[in-house]
Formats: sequence, structure tokens, C-alpha cells
Amino acid sequence: MLYSYSGIQFFRSYEKEFLIENQEAWSQQFSLNRELVFNMSVKLKGEVEGDLELIFSKGENEWKIDVPQQEVNRYTGTSFIYDWYSKDVTVTIKSKKGKIKELRAYFDSFS
Repeated sequence: MLYSYSGIQFFRSYEKEFLIENQEAWSQQFSLNRELVFNMSVKLKGEVEGDLELIFSKGENEWKIDVPQQEVNRYTGTSFIYDWYSKDVTVTIKSKKGKIKELRAYFDSFS
């Protein structure tokens, strides 16, 4: 389940932070610090051309989320919470049109 709270910063500091520049697609596999992860918060902020597709995956399971360009390019970016039941995750961010000029992606987890 996805909860969208555009413009709200969930945490003062995030567990994982990435800077993505001049790419059409970006993928990163990482583990979150908590042993029992039930929710993942995500914040995306930057300058992108076209909408984004955010993909969470673990093994054969994959969840896709469409993220509108105007939400990412806003001053505050966009934030949401996604139900997640593992500390391991592979995140892929793809531009549906053009390039990701500069995007900051923040991830955190909580139970």
C-alpha cells in the first residue's frame, strides 16, 4: 500500500541518500539497518525530464510506482511511505521520457 504525502519530510536525516545525475535509469541494491522493516519512506527531489517510474524489488517480487515529473521538480520534492517487509531491497528509478538531470533520492525504514 502506498501513502502519498507530497511535500512532507518524514525524517530529519535519512538512512540512505543517493545523488543521481544525467541518467535515464538508475538501480541500487541495499540493506536497511532495521532487522524488522515494515515501512519504507521515500523522498525524491530534483530536476527530471518526464515522469519517473520507481520500482522496488526483492527476488521475483516487484512493485512499480509512477511518480509525476511536477511532483519531483517542486521545491519540496515528493515523499511517500510504502509497505515493505524486508530489510533488503533493489530500487530502480527510470525516466519515462528524457533523462534524470539531477535527482536526490532518500530512503528510510521504520516499524
